[in-house]
Amino acid sequence: MTEAEWLACADPEAMLKSLPNLDRAADRKLRFFAVASCRCIASFVQNEHLRGVVNTVERYADGQATHREMVSAAKTSDWVGLLSERRDRVLAHAAWYASAMNVWNSWRRRAHTIRIVRYLLAYDRAQAPYQAALLREFFGNPFRPVTVDPGWRRSDVVALARDIYAERAFDRLPILADALQDAGCDSDDLLTHLRGPGPHVRGCWALDLVLGKE
Repeated sequence: MTEAEWLACADPEAMLKSLPNLDRAADRKLRFFAVASCRCIASFVQNEHLRGVVNTVERYADGQATHREMVSAAKTSDWVGLLSERRDRVLAHAAWYASAMNVWNSWRRRAHTIRIVRYLLAYDRAQAPYQAALLREFFGNPFRPVTVDPGWRRSDVVALARDIYAERAFDRLPILADALQDAGCDSDDLLTHLRGPGPHVRGCWALDLVLGKE
């Protein structure tokens, strides 16, 4: 996949297959991608059990849930799948793969995420462009990686970024862009993304860069 194709692609499976180096550092972003992809489907959000599963996955990605909680989330996905109508069962399968991420090894990371995509798109194919946009939200432009000058991370910039992350106040990302620019940031890719329409969620590549998260 070329840079132009990545930026315009609406096929999340093709994008996942093209991503290089899905190493251990990618686990967090892939978990966040699974969570955000599930949450964009109304039937998923309305099911309190599946909603609880993806909430656990998100907390695990942030280091706030234990392995035991993830195992429990996977079991919840299993029995929800058994009790669900046939069409809704695919959502439970997606939740199971999301909650099984803590046992991934390097060769399974891509395959597990692709399975989640396939299950969710089997339920609602119209979500494909949104999932593609989410992949760009998490991984940016792999063909043009951005690095952050330590001088841009002034105390006020980092404090603002932490608040945005903690409060999910993504509407304040343009303010963060202004603060970065005042600190000397001259990266058009970074500033444009922070000022763009999104989608913006936890795991945003630009916010992660400012915070020094992998």
